[in-house]
Amino acid sequence: MELNITNEVQNPVLGRKEIEFEINTAVTPSREEIKKKLAALKNAKEELIVIKYARQLFGEHRVVGKAHIYKSAEMLKRVEPKYLLERGKKKEKSTEAQKTEEQKE
Repeated sequence: MELNITNEVQNPVLGRKEIEFEINTAVTPSREEIKKKLAALKNAKEELIVIKYARQLFGEHRVVGKAHIYKSAEMLKRVEPKYLLERGKKKEKSTEAQKTEEQKE
């Protein structure tokens, strides 16, 4: 996965960097993979990164997206909507899904 930053803007009022990116890949990467790659490129903590969107372009092997990298967790919680914070969390398997997996084995 090759991630290229196409635009980067500092927003000192909200205490964040607003980044637009492009990824050359055949499959849309998960939000976790994008966070890891951005954290490595920008020397930031993964928990301070919020992926606004990541869209696969129709008919192309390209994903475009936008992310915000915050300076503090306090500003992140104050500014970002709750649904985006929930999207960024790791999904844990529900007890029902675990039961069905156990039954298959």
